[in-house]
Amino acid sequence: MKKLMLVGFILLSILPCLFSQYCLPEGITFSTQAQIDSFQVNYPGCTAILGDVIIEGADITNLQGLEFVESMQSNVWIQNCLSLKNFQGLNNLLMISGQFEILYNDSLTSLSGLDKIHFIGHSLIFVYDHALTDITSLSSLEMMDDGVIGIWYNDAIANISGLDNIDPNTISLIDFHGNPSLSECAASTVCGYIQSYSASFYNNAPGCNSIYEVEEACEVYCHPGGILFTSQAQLDTFQINYPECITIQGSVEINGADITSLAPLSNIQVIKGDLTLLHNYNLTSLSGLENLTTIEGSLNLGLDEWPVGNPILSDITALQNLSSVGYSLKVVNHPTLTDLSGLENITSLPGDLIIYYNQNLQSLNGLNNLSELGNIFWVYLNASLKNFEGLNNLSTVNDYFWVVANDSLTSLSGLENVSIDPTAQLHIHSNPQLSICNIESICEYLIPPNGEIYIYDNAEGCNSQGQIEEACFDSCLPEGITFNTQAQIDNFKANYPGCTEIEGGVLVEGTDITNLDSLHNITLIGGYL
Repeated sequence: MKKLMLVGFILLSILPCLFSQYCLPEGITFSTQAQIDSFQVNYPGCTAILGDVIIEGADITNLQGLEFVESMQSNVWIQNCLSLKNFQGLNNLLMISGQFEILYNDSLTSLSGLDKIHFIGHSLIFVYDHALTDITSLSSLEMMDDGVIGIWYNDAIANISGLDNIDPNTISLIDFHGNPSLSECAASTVCGYIQSYSASFYNNAPGCNSIYEVEEACEVYCHPGGILFTSQAQLDTFQINYPECITIQGSVEINGADITSLAPLSNIQVIKGDLTLLHNYNLTSLSGLENLTTIEGSLNLGLDEWPVGNPILSDITALQNLSSVGYSLKVVNHPTLTDLSGLENITSLPGDLIIYYNQNLQSLNGLNNLSELGNIFWVYLNASLKNFEGLNNLSTVNDYFWVVANDSLTSLSGLENVSIDPTAQLHIHSNPQLSICNIESICEYLIPPNGEIYIYDNAEGCNSQGQIEEACFDSCLPEGITFNTQAQIDNFKANYPGCTEIEGGVLVEGTDITNLDSLHNITLIGGYL
């Protein structure tokens, strides 16, 4: 599978090169600046060099003549270029398929120019580049092919920032030695690699002088591959094993029948992947997660595929400092949860909001500050939910709008301010007590054009599209209405939801009235104006 993924990645990597002009299957050696400068003249249109590339020459000062090269399909050595300070000129280089070795370049201070390279094949080696201090230009490098990373005998390099984004599963060996200034080696790539494999660190500065020192430094960058907790004992040893860990680089799943406390996770502030809790039969609260501020993936309290949840979890207030969820929120199968208090600091969800099969959930309080939803709004099989108070600030739904099989739901009140994308699917059905659906957001959605609509098996008044439209667009106010203040105009839609035809007259008089914007849905006035 790893090889298949790697092949797929390489194909994507070389896609821009499929239209390249290949040249030099026998390779090329550049010994002088003049050869570099004349490359485009001698090999016009060449963007993909097939053979080995050797760049070595005391008078070589820049690589600008290679600015159109996008790939080097074999091995590359840049060595003994005593006047070369950086790699500007290789700015369009995307990949090197073989070895890439940078050796004995006394004036080289940075790798500037390699900013686009994202694949190197068999090795990335730095040896005796005594002035090199900065390798951050390699930050686009994502993958190797069971490659070696070696940093040997470089006097000035102090850290390996720039190697953070390489998939550790594509590396076969890491070896850093003989670098007297190198003290910071705990890049996420290295930390991910040494969790599964041994690496070599010696004769460097303190902090990177042994694998034990690097492992200790990696504790704050823990678990780039994620972690699964299946028992309380495993949780209890977490702070012992990772005493300085505040950021988990991957996803976290908590799934253990005997788990009763999340207190050992009290140091965690950021989870870079998903946080998923399910099958925790003895967990009553999320106490221990009070310091969690960011989940870059989804927050899954249960999963909707089965559905599975946490049967006695009744308190999620420990999430009160959680202010950022990177994708979706799912709350699935929590029979003792009555509201969502604890989620007040979440203001947007780029993905989905799924509230599913929570038998005693009575309100959505806790989501009071949620304003933006990227994709799916799905509220399904919540037997005790009566309305949507708590979602009054929700303003956008872009994909699916599902309100289905909620036995106690009587009204869509709370969703008045939602703007439903006209292309979204609307599902309102199998809610036996739901009779009030003519809120402003639904009425506006039903004005064509709109997406697919499924409305049925609700109570009278909301049992078909026609019933809702009749309630939305009925005439009103046979006695007419007088507006004396701007506030009365601003509140018209809230006070008379769905009113588009005023049977009586309309009088507008008031010294503070500045606009009539909130009357824009009025299509007919039967009396005077």
